Amino acid sequence: MIDGGDTDLASSAIRNVLHECCPADLLPRLLDHPDRDGLEASVYDDAASFARKDPATGHDIRNIFLAITSYQAVLHYRISHWLLHVLGHEGSGVEPRDAELYALLVAKRGKLLSGADIHPKCTIGKRFILDHGYGNVIGETAVIGDDVYCNGGVILGSARIFGNTSAKRHPTLGNNVQIGGLVGIYGPITIGNDVFIGARCTITECIPDGSRVVLKAEHQVVSP
Repeated sequence: MIDGGDTDLASSAIRNVLHECCPADLLPRLLDHPDRDGLEASVYDDAASFARKDPATGHDIRNIFLAITSYQAVLHYRISHWLLHVLGHEGSGVEPRDAELYALLVAKRGKLLSGADIHPKCTIGKRFILDHGYGNVIGETAVIGDDVYCNGGVILGSARIFGNTSAKRHPTLGNNVQIGGLVGIYGPITIGNDVFIGARCTITECIPDGSRVVLKAEHQVVSP
């Protein structure tokens, strides 16, 4: 059930995170920032989409905000990314290194609450759903389109383990992508729009629009 009154949940969630992770003298400025309405709308849309699409949530947006731990990763990503936007530029009155620190502290809190690690500098489109998100990793230069649904244990990572440069090194996902559990997508590759990726796949090459990628087991034995 999605009720107009539930929009207050978004405001309260943002306020609680900022109070926990940012200096007290910065809070009034952040809470009154003109771009905060856009942040609230984005946070609410993520939760409302989750409530609509997943019957396990009871289709109740209150459950998303208050009891679904994987949503906490998305909430904290939105806030951390927003902090970089409003504070991480010349003229903000905040040192760039401090703005990055506050964003990382918010991201760390989200990881502790959800088990998912989303870098504040990645780019995630509208109505993103992270379902059963424990073990998810979304790297710094990853780009995700709108209406993407992602299950647990998914890694959007670099093709290299160490020695990475600051250049684009993580995947780009299109719109309406569905990703099953325990999937690894590595390197600066592109996953097209409307792609379905089944559980346990490992992907290191670009996937065109509308594709379906599944892992086929050659042998499966059921013993008595």
